[in-house]
Amino acid sequence: MTGASPGWYRDPAPANAADPSTVRFWDGQNWTGQTRLATRRERQVWREEELEDDREGARALLARAEAGDEDARQIMTAALADPGTRGTGGIGQTGESGDAAGFGRRAVAQTVDALLMGLISLAAGWLWIRRVEDVLVQYADDARRAASAGLPPPTLGPLLEAVVVPLLIVVAIGMGVRCAYEVGFLSRLGATPGKLLLGLQVRRLVGDANLTPGVVLGRWLAKYGVGVLSGGAVVGFLWLLYGVGAKLWPLWVVRR
Repeated sequence: MTGASPGWYRDPAPANAADPSTVRFWDGQNWTGQTRLATRRERQVWREEELEDDREGARALLARAEAGDEDARQIMTAALADPGTRGTGGIGQTGESGDAAGFGRRAVAQTVDALLMGLISLAAGWLWIRRVEDVLVQYADDARRAASAGLPPPTLGPLLEAVVVPLLIVVAIGMGVRCAYEVGFLSRLGATPGKLLLGLQVRRLVGDANLTPGVVLGRWLAKYGVGVLSGGAVVGFLWLLYGVGAKLWPLWVVRR
């Protein structure tokens, strides 16, 4: 960095060297302790640079192998067996780039995101939650007064009519928050706060194509849309079971 003007540059010592996501400030002479999260565009440029380096390495490796270099041939053979080998240009690669995260890190990231989304949903739907609470408290009071007077408890019909709309609104707010949370963060940063905390990033299966809002929305609908649109019917229940199974895939699928 000698001679470089002061500014933000790719962090030379990121927290996750396998998947750097931060930039660090260079004061003109030394690296400072100031860091910030890199933009999606910056990370995309880094990935493109790494891919180009890998392609260049693969071309050189292929040239050596064709020239009869036995070591180069062995490296290429190993690369075909392990598509994730760096410096081979993705020889034999059939899927996502980078190391796939394990089940534990994914579970912790999802838990963090669930807590954050829950708090946001609670704050956004607090008015309607209080309405449901007020109706339930009123029904309980009416039931106690009826019991004290030797009368039958009040019917449930009015209770259900009073709570069904607020409950539907609370559910809709929760789904809206979840959709906005995931689509917003993934399309902007490539990761949700929980994933960023654990050093994870969502990538497309094909190459290093961008996570556009349309792609992220499609991903969200694939995870939750069928269950929502089915209104809790049998299809929705089966989709829920599928979702639970999908979260457990990293336990036994090699590519996780």
